[in-house]
Amino acid sequence: VGVPTDYDGSHSTSTNWLYAIKAYLLINDKLYNTNDKRIAFALSYMKKGVALGWATTIYQESLDK
Repeated sequence: VGVPTDYDGSHSTSTNWLYAIKAYLLINDKLYNTNDKRIAFALSYMKKGVALGWATTIYQESLDK
């Protein structure tokens, strides 16, 4: 399984993107063994469109803790 594609927040591609994320995390479960690691991995593929805005907000909130 290759790495997921970048996600732009589009509803039409959300299901396939999420399945790709889940498959990658399942195969690499020893590396991504905490929720924080899984979330950071998924956010790292939110690089376009409205998804970038979501990811940026989550990153900023986690840094403020």
